[in-house]
Amino acid sequence: MAENTLSQDDLIERIARVPPISPWTLTYGDGTTGSHRLRTVLAAFFDKYFHAWQTVQAEHIMVTNGCSAALEHIFWALGDEQDCFLVSRPFFRAFIPTAELRIRCNLVEVGCGGLDPFEPGIVKAYERTIL
Repeated sequence: MAENTLSQDDLIERIARVPPISPWTLTYGDGTTGSHRLRTVLAAFFDKYFHAWQTVQAEHIMVTNGCSAALEHIFWALGDEQDCFLVSRPFFRAFIPTAELRIRCNLVEVGCGGLDPFEPGIVKAYERTIL
């Protein structure tokens, strides 16, 4: 388990000066996909700031313990064996076994050519890689 109950007392003491917190906050609480409270707040945030085309519900959100875990869930849900997922370079090399070991998908690296991987122009690099 990724839960460390040994440090809870120290953490609670350290953050006691902020809004009230209980030991329950530091556990899996009401589920391994994130607490209902957290997912509700995230849903409201996404609706307000990202102007979702459909109202985001807490049930639409799953909180993971890191990017690798989130990607593995995505690969598992969307990919079949030998499917490929495009990923821009540089990336965390641990993503390769995340895709390949259990799901048996492949990562195909996309060179950004100096572009910011979050700008719209990067789409051309993905298109070149696909072709």
